[in-house]
Amino acid sequence: CHGLKSLVLLSNSLVALPEEVGNLRDLEQVFVNGNYIESIPSSVGALPVLKQLCVDANRLTELPAIKSPYFDMLSAPANSLVALPEISGRPKRLEVHGNRLSSLLLSKAAYWDSLRTLKLMGNQLAGLPAELGQMRALQVLNVSKNRIVALPDCITMLESLEWLFAYSNKIATVPADLLRGGWLQRVCLEDNPLGPEIVSRLATDAAAGGGGRLRTLALDTTQIACASHAGVLLSGGGADGKELPLHESIVVGSLVEVDGDGQYFAKLTRASHLRRGCGVLAEGQAGA
Repeated sequence: CHGLKSLVLLSNSLVALPEEVGNLRDLEQVFVNGNYIESIPSSVGALPVLKQLCVDANRLTELPAIKSPYFDMLSAPANSLVALPEISGRPKRLEVHGNRLSSLLLSKAAYWDSLRTLKLMGNQLAGLPAELGQMRALQVLNVSKNRIVALPDCITMLESLEWLFAYSNKIATVPADLLRGGWLQRVCLEDNPLGPEIVSRLATDAAAGGGGRLRTLALDTTQIACASHAGVLLSGGGADGKELPLHESIVVGSLVEVDGDGQYFAKLTRASHLRRGCGVLAEGQAGA
């Protein structure tokens, strides 16, 4: 198999890969999604020109160190990983959602300034590492359904970041200028214990355009109602004395967990189209 560049063994009920895979020195891609594999041989991690490793939906608890300087993608969702492997190269995609990660220790051998997609949802993370600030090319960050208590200030330095998904955590603190950088397009923060003052600030910044590119700020009905009852989301009052709606970029809905699935379905409705209950006030622009 000299010259073989891709090894694709999807959904074959495999329980193991042989060490001899490491003899395929020209391999650039190894895709073994949807099997029953419990370990990946160290020889696979030592492949000298490996670029992409996809091991989705197996039974892995760990991965070998990946030593190729050309490595750019690791996809390993729906396993039981408790830690990330050592990674070399310049990763562009890291997708490890649906595992058992309680902390995120990023390899110091890798260059993280080219990472574009980071998917960490459905783990047990309590925080995000300082190395996040190095990911200046990051476009999509999904940390939903973890145990994160605060979004770090370094997020505001990620000038390429467009989508930030952080719903279903324990987030009580977000950077004061989260929406003011001008690059975020979609921010989802439902099902977090955000205080009324934070919700009010986010709503105000969204109404100001979020720096220019914001299209969606997703909050939930509880967050909006609490802020309204606390008196920090006040109707601006139009010329005719009527209540003004939340800005059209703000969508409000409820997250419903699917039994036995562990996933969330969010039905979002534009806040300006909602029929609010008694006492739920809003703030926004006339005609929004």
